[in-house]
Amino acid sequence: MKVRCARRQSRKLLPLSPAEIAALLLVAMLIFSPRAGAEEAPEILPVNPVPDFEASASLTGEETFDGIGVIDRLEEDDIVIDDIGLRISFRVDYYIEPDTVASRQHFKIGSRVGYQLDEEGEVYRLWLLTDQTP
Repeated sequence: MKVRCARRQSRKLLPLSPAEIAALLLVAMLIFSPRAGAEEAPEILPVNPVPDFEASASLTGEETFDGIGVIDRLEEDDIVIDDIGLRISFRVDYYIEPDTVASRQHFKIGSRVGYQLDEEGEVYRLWLLTDQTP
């Protein structure tokens, strides 16, 4: 006995050509995608630079600081002021006021200071600043 298999004919779900499919996809993208130019980009505001008045703050009218900041760390040979690591010169001088000599013990973590650097970039003068210091 012979069994016959009925051959199924394949049916096309969408009888469309590739060009028609591409055209439909393009139309769908245009309809459902957000418009690129519909919303305006936010305005970029100008940024004014912060004046660098601290680095040129006057001590006695003749001398100026090379920098001003808060002591983050204080070691024998190193100091960190506002996250900037600096070497302390072996000939460093400490001051409380423009002309008042101080000792290292006056300077603590969190103290506001002004400093001057020598030719090697080491701190050779360090001033303890108060709120009244310009």
